[in-house]
Amino acid sequence: MIWGWMLCKRLWKKATFLLILGLIPLLVFGFGILAEEQSGFVTVVLAAEDASDPLANSMTDRLLQERGLMRFVSCDSPAEAEALVRNGTVDGAWIFPADLQKRVEDFFDSSYRRKPLAIVLERESTVPLRLAREKLSGILFECCSQQMFLDSVRAQSPGAQKWSDEALLEFYRNAFTPASHLFDFSLVGGGAPAEGETNYLMSPLRGLLAVVIVLAGFATAMYYMQDHRIGLFSWVSCRRLPYVELGYQTVSVLTVGIVCLLALMFSGLGGPLLREILVLLLYVVCVSVFSCLMRVLCRSMIGLGAVMPPAVVLMIALCPVFFELTGVFSVNLLLPPTYYINALYSNLYLGLMVAYTCLLWGVYRLLNRILPLEK
Repeated sequence: MIWGWMLCKRLWKKATFLLILGLIPLLVFGFGILAEEQSGFVTVVLAAEDASDPLANSMTDRLLQERGLMRFVSCDSPAEAEALVRNGTVDGAWIFPADLQKRVEDFFDSSYRRKPLAIVLERESTVPLRLAREKLSGILFECCSQQMFLDSVRAQSPGAQKWSDEALLEFYRNAFTPASHLFDFSLVGGGAPAEGETNYLMSPLRGLLAVVIVLAGFATAMYYMQDHRIGLFSWVSCRRLPYVELGYQTVSVLTVGIVCLLALMFSGLGGPLLREILVLLLYVVCVSVFSCLMRVLCRSMIGLGAVMPPAVVLMIALCPVFFELTGVFSVNLLLPPTYYINALYSNLYLGLMVAYTCLLWGVYRLLNRILPLEK
């Protein structure tokens, strides 16, 4: 405990360690701003051929209140929307026709020649714009399903004539569509995630914090090599030195991990507290052993420093930080953030993280005997 306390005091005097700690609130603050601001990966302009159409105005108002990967803006006329798309000011435009309500009412009439419910203009076909069209399809589907419900109830239940459309639609929303969003999230094996709505832009924060913890492990490995060279551990026997190095790593990584855990809870991304603590403790040990192994492989501070940038790029690209790539499952299992990101929701990854840590420890002990650090 005395050694741990002394190491903690020394860490607070290290500029690199303080820089890593400063990245954590910066990430939370930055992602929080992105989540609140009207910014996104794609910008779609909304317009109606008839500015007084109540259904078009209702759909436009709903879309303008959206926050996330898609940014919606409105304009006065379809011609203006088309010009904005043509000159590259926006990525796409959705134009609602003047007779939108009539088209929705006739949508399920098999004898009626269907007309489009919206006109979509795009500069080019991209994945974000295809995702945006799913949002449009969801809102149009809801309008059509509500109209189908009204027509069916009034046709099959004569007593429903005394009810207004608003009253019937209120029953429809409460009975059939209790949620107002397109996606429902649940945990593997059942259960629901933490209560509260979380913006999509906040989702990568957990993965980036996992990468920051690995960075802390790399920096600590460099501190260890520096202290080893000045003889700080000269009194420790070779047999006990690996455990001293592991303890040296754990104190540093745990400090950063606790700050990351507080950041997750503050941002609203944290899961059940006990589960978060368990995952964090296992991940701290995993990163500590991983950093010890990287120290053995790199052999010098210069080598470890050279490895850090490409390692960070690989972790962000291959681990499911922003997105999950197909075909790299076996590769991303070699990187610690994969386990931290998934272990909160999956007992399988929790067990895999323990097995991965044990495997790393065995490889580290073997290589440490073959390639001992020179004094």
